[in-house]
Amino acid sequence: MRRLLPLVLLLAAGCVPEVKEPQAINPGEVDLWFGEDHKNGACWGEIAPAPGIPDKYSLKMTFLIRNGDAKDWIDYRLRPLPHTDWSGHEKMYLYVYPEQTSGELHTKIVDPDVPSSINANHSLYEKTALRNEKPLPARQWTEIVIPLPSEKTHKDSISYLGFYVSCKSGAPVGKEFVFYVGIFDKPQMTEGVASGATPFELDATEILSEDFESGLSDKWELSEEAKLSKSPAEVVSGKASVVVDSRKSDKQWHQFLNTKSGTVKLKPGGTYLISFDYKVLATPKDDKGMYYVLIRTPDGIQHDLGWQRWREPAGMSGSRQAIVTLGDHPDYHPIFGVRFKGAIAIDNIKVLEIRNELD
Repeated sequence: MRRLLPLVLLLAAGCVPEVKEPQAINPGEVDLWFGEDHKNGACWGEIAPAPGIPDKYSLKMTFLIRNGDAKDWIDYRLRPLPHTDWSGHEKMYLYVYPEQTSGELHTKIVDPDVPSSINANHSLYEKTALRNEKPLPARQWTEIVIPLPSEKTHKDSISYLGFYVSCKSGAPVGKEFVFYVGIFDKPQMTEGVASGATPFELDATEILSEDFESGLSDKWELSEEAKLSKSPAEVVSGKASVVVDSRKSDKQWHQFLNTKSGTVKLKPGGTYLISFDYKVLATPKDDKGMYYVLIRTPDGIQHDLGWQRWREPAGMSGSRQAIVTLGDHPDYHPIFGVRFKGAIAIDNIKVLEIRNELD
């Protein structure tokens, strides 16, 4: 159950705010956030320059509603392990910059020690982002104060931090809408997340695990622009990674790595987590250039799911993951690609079939 509590906001000017600490968004964890993708909607995120603030970065979240009649929520979230300790703080700060006027974004923070008598889902904070009880203005920063409980045990084990949008919120169906959250320096990305433990507990079965240390198995197909590289400058971790460089091509879409038909058994209607590590070798040149991963069926690209889209400067590395609930179509399989000109290395790919509910 989601219960919206009264909102406490400290308003910032429409220009660049005076950034205060501590912030709810920890730049050391930004690449551990993950989104979902299913028939009712999808969301994904990336590290991006903070709008209007030179040399600063934000977590950019993109939401897409597919079914405006569904009683459902589209979540972008972090499940930290170990849990995050905020017991030394009385409040946290959250900075939000929507690209469109919006009253749809909700923030939810959970500590399992918050009694169900206080909140049924153990939330210490669950509120709508507004300004003066009105929708957030487009292309302006708003500073939000998150008051924390006085009881230290209710804030010393943060197990969930997330943002969500209701399918019934009235947000335009089929149109992407974007929020930037947090204002921070260029983050140092974590290493080896996909190859180690995922940042949340799952009742799951591993369907695929590939680190390319033994070469390219017969499960995989590479495009002409891709290769298995052992160059230290290109390897994400270990001794080998798959690398693509599309900078000499004028094509728009470059599907460079995918599993062969029938080699990875994903069940129609099943829920899966896909995760991987990456290293950006060349910044996308075109304004619409990006790196992406998705899950596709031979029944057509209109059934694509699990879209993760991101663009980062050369030298950035980290991990990405998405939870996907498949439609009723056969032979879904993961695809990695580049739009326009760029270069990237991919490694430590995992696909897990999830058996439990995450919310």
